[in-house]
Amino acid sequence: MLVLYNLIFAQAMLSDALVHLLFHASIGVTASFNQPADFERMVLRFKNLERECQMRAPGRDIAVQSELNLILIEWQRHRKTLKPPASIDKTLQHRGIQKALIYIQHHFRQAITLNDAAQHAHLSANYFSELFGKETGISFQQYVQQLRLQFAMALLKTSTLQVTEVSYASGFNTLTHFERVFRLQFGMTPREARIPR
Repeated sequence: MLVLYNLIFAQAMLSDALVHLLFHASIGVTASFNQPADFERMVLRFKNLERECQMRAPGRDIAVQSELNLILIEWQRHRKTLKPPASIDKTLQHRGIQKALIYIQHHFRQAITLNDAAQHAHLSANYFSELFGKETGISFQQYVQQLRLQFAMALLKTSTLQVTEVSYASGFNTLTHFERVFRLQFGMTPREARIPR
């Protein structure tokens, strides 16, 4: 069963320690909750977050931030990566790059550009591009493409969406491009990725 919660929040809700935990080592965007207890706990956290968002009770903002922190920590503990570049494992030093990564994580399925990410880092596009490569070990375009491919792989494994739908849902403009880069990344076609091994 695929359960989708679309959670969008302001970067200000993340402490520096949480940003470090989420973005210092891995670029994986998917998490697997294989144990029923883990899955139920995560669903409960999302329901608690939704309830708190709808309430206007005293302490609401604190409760929302607390639930968000717990959700992100659980996600981090269960997240999977698919062959991240070795150089991405170093700690990100530049605060602007951290902000840009959060923005990219929220918008990678949309048509985001280097200029968009650079604006969120409060840097010029050229300097951002250079710094992004130094900090992450890969280019902006490669990073976005890897996020899209990982998301596509997760959809292929956990949903019954057609390959074309997976392609567009993951942020690719054309099915041909999606299939080509998918094969380069994973050594198989999207359809082959669906077959249990």
